Amino acid sequence: MKKLKKKDYFSIHSWIGVQLCMLFFIVCFSGTIAVFSHELDWLFNPEMRAVPQEKLASKNDILQQIKTQYPEGNITFWMKSHEDYLCDIIYLEQKGGKRLFLFANQYTGKLQGAAATTIQRFFRDLHYYLFIPFQIGHFLVLSFAFLLLGSLISGWKFMRKKKKHFLNLGKKNNTLAYHKNLHKTFGLWSIPFVLLFSITGIWYFSERVDLFSISNFIGDKKIEVIPSKTHTTKNFSYSLDYDSVLNIAKKEIPNFTFGSFVISNDNTKPIIEVRGKSDMPMVRYRANRVVIDTETDTLLYVQKATETNTLKTINNMIDPIHFGHFGGLFTKAIWFVFGLMITYLTASGIWIYLKRISKNKKGAYTFRYVNWFLFAVMQFFMYQRLIYIQGVSLLSHIIILVFWSVFLYLIYSVFYKKIRT
Repeated sequence: MKKLKKKDYFSIHSWIGVQLCMLFFIVCFSGTIAVFSHELDWLFNPEMRAVPQEKLASKNDILQQIKTQYPEGNITFWMKSHEDYLCDIIYLEQKGGKRLFLFANQYTGKLQGAAATTIQRFFRDLHYYLFIPFQIGHFLVLSFAFLLLGSLISGWKFMRKKKKHFLNLGKKNNTLAYHKNLHKTFGLWSIPFVLLFSITGIWYFSERVDLFSISNFIGDKKIEVIPSKTHTTKNFSYSLDYDSVLNIAKKEIPNFTFGSFVISNDNTKPIIEVRGKSDMPMVRYRANRVVIDTETDTLLYVQKATETNTLKTINNMIDPIHFGHFGGLFTKAIWFVFGLMITYLTASGIWIYLKRISKNKKGAYTFRYVNWFLFAVMQFFMYQRLIYIQGVSLLSHIIILVFWSVFLYLIYSVFYKKIRT
């Protein structure tokens, strides 16, 4: 087998950075913003704010307000926000299938507002699957984990004088040379986080395709419930005693704190799943699960984070590690800074490539057709979801339109106008 030379690794590195550059940038940028998306919700939506207190309000008191204000609604999910200064978020399904997010203050018990989407949800969905359905979006995003790792390896292989570039902050008079040096410097600094995002992304990929039947070890156990013949409640979610099921969970798992309620959407199967945190650090809310048959108050299943197998424990740690929210604002700030660096690497890489082929009159822009096509597909499905499924407000549409308009203007200004002139 022919041994690859430095120029071969350079070609691989360039190819990876160019072919899906626009979506690569969007995935990196949206993931970076998602780190502080909860804080952005707090900043721009006063209805989501809460002042932390020692005592928590009754979940049933909150339920009564929901029943009064939204009598035709149906609760499908009830979650505690990751931050104590944000309200609980309740997913309410309305007539016609449209979803509404309700903001309930977990300390005062007041229902403070509602919205069709949140900043956190928008950027999480954008980063998670680019709004493209049918699993295509998920696999497209997850493919970037492999590309990111390939970009790291190929870049490392062809880069000369690594020690020199480690502290070289682009000190050059020439703009192209400046960004080349800064690209290399940030690339070296970002290696630990490029590895982290690549490995966690590949883990997500393995989980989604069930590689090596990994679901047998990390999958949540499915609870089989015999349909009830006597259960006739039309709106099951409004008939639940949420305080009671939460108390059951606290008795079963030591030092349990509420994370979320997952409510069955089948009225003939009256079960609820309570998720939350316990003594096990750095795991997501799903690591602890208590499943209850509410008709008979029968405990169907208990999963304790402290008793899961090694692979499942690792799986429950992947989300906090990937997004960096396990250590509060301190770790979020670190993840955000390195996320910005990686985002810069994707943008500067394509800029350097375009500048080089424009200067040398070599290369082609054929890759742009695929990128613009996929961007158009993403926009189509995004607006379809925002309009027909979520039914977002006119103000939200304007904000999102402004966001993408600025994005497109910057692309035109930086990658077309300035390079060609």
